[in-house]
Amino acid sequence: MIVLRCVETLISQSKEELIALILQLRAIITEQAETLRLYAKRIEDLEREIATLKNGGRGSKPPPPDWVKPNTRSDTSATLGAGKKARKKRQHNFTWHRLVPTKIVEHACEQCPDCARTLSGGWEYSRHQIIEIPPIAAEVVDHVVVARHCGVCGKVCVPNLDTTQETLGQSHYGHRLVSLIAYLRMAGRLPKRTIQALLAVLLGVSLSVGQISELLHRVAKQGKSSYDALLASLRSSPYVHADETGWREDGQNGYLWSFSTASVRYFVYAHSRSHSIPEQVLSHFLGILISDFYNGYHYYLGLHQRCWVHLLRDVRELKQKFPTEGVLAWAKKLRDIYDRAKAFSSACPKARQAARLSFQAQLLELAVPYQECGLPQSVLCKRLVQFEAELFTFVEYPQVPSENNAAERSVRPRVIARKISGGTRSAEGSKTMAVLASLFETWRLQGQNALEACRQMLIDSQKPTRTQPTPTLS
Repeated sequence: MIVLRCVETLISQSKEELIALILQLRAIITEQAETLRLYAKRIEDLEREIATLKNGGRGSKPPPPDWVKPNTRSDTSATLGAGKKARKKRQHNFTWHRLVPTKIVEHACEQCPDCARTLSGGWEYSRHQIIEIPPIAAEVVDHVVVARHCGVCGKVCVPNLDTTQETLGQSHYGHRLVSLIAYLRMAGRLPKRTIQALLAVLLGVSLSVGQISELLHRVAKQGKSSYDALLASLRSSPYVHADETGWREDGQNGYLWSFSTASVRYFVYAHSRSHSIPEQVLSHFLGILISDFYNGYHYYLGLHQRCWVHLLRDVRELKQKFPTEGVLAWAKKLRDIYDRAKAFSSACPKARQAARLSFQAQLLELAVPYQECGLPQSVLCKRLVQFEAELFTFVEYPQVPSENNAAERSVRPRVIARKISGGTRSAEGSKTMAVLASLFETWRLQGQNALEACRQMLIDSQKPTRTQPTPTLS
C-alpha cells in the first residue's frame, strides 16, 4: 500500500517538480556518500592505531588522518630572509616613562679629586630614577576617653566616642585595613592564609583565618544596601547579559550566576541551575536578555538576543570534524549572513525592523532544508530554526551586542578564584563572596579605585547617632 501511494504521488507531480526532487535527492546522496567516506577513513585510522597499541607501541607511528592540516611552518624557515616584509612601525614606544618624583637626592663632588679644590654650583649631568616603597607599619591608635569634673555643679562630663570614620562599631580594625583584606581577597583572589601571611610580613598584624573571614562577612553586611542598589539598576537597564558557572560550597557543586550591564556586575550563588534563579533576579525586567542557548533562559518572554560567538564556535568545530565541501559551503553562507547583519546600519527604526525580518528569512532558507536530512549540519540547523527570532535582535536594536562576551568576562575572575581557593566553606561564605564580587567587579568596571571605594562604603554605611558630639552627664 505504501509503495502504491508513493507511485500515485509521483504520477501526480509535474515534470519540473520531479526534476527538482531528483536534484535534491542527488545532493543529499552526494553529501551522505562524502560523510560515509570520512567515517570509513576515520575507522581505518582508529584500527591502525589500535593495532599499534596492541603491538606494545612498537612500529612506525600511524600517519595522521586527512582532516589534520599538515605543518608547513618548517618550510618557511629557510625563506625568512628572502622577500621579508618591512617591520610594521609601532604606534606606541616602550621606553621608560619617568614618574613625578616625590623626593630628589643630589649627588655632587665636594672637592676635586686631583687638586682638592672645593667645588660649587654645577649642572645636571644625568638622572636615574628609582621607585621604592617606604617601610610599612600598622598604626595603632588608643582612643582614651577622659572624664572631667565640673567644679561648679559637681557633675562628671564624659564625651561620646564616635569612631564611625575609622572603624565598624566597636571593632579593633580600621576601615583601611578591612578594605585591604577585602581587596586582596576579591581583586587579588588570594587565599585567606596567604592574606594572613602577607599582613604579618608587611604590617606586623597578626590575624587568624577566622578573624579574616569574620571581617569579610562584616564588609558584605555593610555593603548589602549597595548590593541591592546594583540589583535595582540591573532591572532597569535596557539589556542584561546572563551566564552561569560552576562553584563549590563545602565540597558540593553549585552555580554562580552572573548578570551584567555596561556598568554593573551582579552575582548570585545557588545550588540550582534552573530557570527560577534568573527569573527571580530579573523579575520586573523589561529589557533585552542576552544569553547563550542554555534552556534555563527560555522562560523569558521578552526580547532575547542569543550569543553568536557560541554559535560560530560550534560551526567551527563542525567544520573541523566534517571538512566536506557541503559543510564548508553551508558554514560560509551562515557566516556571510552574520557579517552582513553586523555591517547593516540605519537610523530608521522601520528599516532596522525590516532588515531583521529579512535576515531571519535568509537564515530559515539556509537551515530548513537540512534540519531533517541527517547531514552533519542538521543539529545546528535545528537550533537555527528554533531560535531564528532571537538571533538578529541586535539588528533592530543597535545598542545591543550580538554576543555574550560581557558575561563571559565577568565570570572569569571567579573561575580563577575557584581554581585557587577551591570555593567556599559555608552558605554565609558563598553569600559574602557573591556580594563582595558584585561590588568589587562593579567598581573596577566603573573605573573606580576599589580600595578607596570600599573604605568610603564602610564609612557611609554607618549613620552617626548625633550630628554633633554632645557630652553625657553622670
